[in-house]
Amino acid sequence: MRNVAHYQDVLFPFLSVQAWNLWWLIQGANGGASFISDSTSLLGPITPRIIGFAMTFVAETLIALAMIRRPTRDRLLLGLTAATLVSFCLMTAMHERYAYGSLIFLAPLLARPAVRATWAILAVTVTCNIVAAAPPNQQPGSLIPLHGPVGTVGSIAMILATILVLVLLVREGSDQPGSARRSADTGYGPAFAGG
Repeated sequence: MRNVAHYQDVLFPFLSVQAWNLWWLIQGANGGASFISDSTSLLGPITPRIIGFAMTFVAETLIALAMIRRPTRDRLLLGLTAATLVSFCLMTAMHERYAYGSLIFLAPLLARPAVRATWAILAVTVTCNIVAAAPPNQQPGSLIPLHGPVGTVGSIAMILATILVLVLLVREGSDQPGSARRSADTGYGPAFAGG
């Protein structure tokens, strides 16, 4: 806990640490290319960091409930992806690389067209964010600008991808009743649906 506190309070106490997310939009609108502290009081003890924690807690609880309601392999993968993206988009002090796990968790479901479209948005946005924040030639801004319109579009794309994953998680299997649903979850076909 001391390490986490040091990380948040001393090293990176900012709304966003080069992560294209909700807080990047707010930081860009209010600070331009400057970092804004996430521990600034907004109303009494309420700070952006506390708001981020609260939003993330509510969203992660709903994700967990969706996974528990009908636990399947596909729901687990969608839930892990959603949990990664919700944390990335709603918590403060996020780095660009923290969204990378979403690409891995979603990859086993690429046979589905809706997942492919979402994964493509994520793959392009996460890659651009990482290259903009830490370019291969170590010259910031030389390949993809981190700030400005590119960062705004990237942030909106990440938020959109997060919403799409949440929709996929909620809708997972809702169109398949009874044994057909179980069959689709296991991937074994109707002959094994009752087992």
